[in-house]
Amino acid sequence: MKRSPEPRSIRPSRKRRRAIASILLGTFLLGSSGCASTLEPPSGDPLADLSHGDPRIRVLAAEEAVRELARDDIEENRRAHLLGRLVESLADRDESVRFFSGIALRKATGVDHGFAAHAPESERATAVERWRAWLARATEPPRDGDDELEANDDREEDGSEPASIASPREPNEGTVR
Repeated sequence: MKRSPEPRSIRPSRKRRRAIASILLGTFLLGSSGCASTLEPPSGDPLADLSHGDPRIRVLAAEEAVRELARDDIEENRRAHLLGRLVESLADRDESVRFFSGIALRKATGVDHGFAAHAPESERATAVERWRAWLARATEPPRDGDDELEANDDREEDGSEPASIASPREPNEGTVR
């Protein structure tokens, strides 16, 4: 009659335990290095935080930018910089940042250029270019001798007047899609 082999020890060998510990340590270190950006707190300035390494802070900064843009006492230079940074955030690598930046721009300006955060990159790039062109027109200083802009020069693609950067809470009719 054959004897059954002796049962092996359930406890892994020292070599195997070291290998498991190395794998766990490596996984922890790699995982925590990807979250290193969350260690840096937000600055509290939406303009600076829109460039933060953590996408969650960039989303919160977009929301704060809308609140700041809604204030009447904001300087025009600051308004232009915030709007410009929001437009650049439409090209962010993180979809949630793009999404909230698009919402922030629509709320702050009353204008929509057909941007969709989930759209293919080529469609997003086209919409971002439309936003950049709008921002360039909206922040352009008035021409000498011209009290009003010529109607044909600054019309949006749909034929409506561009929303003024100075009064973002008063959208022009037909600009919000």
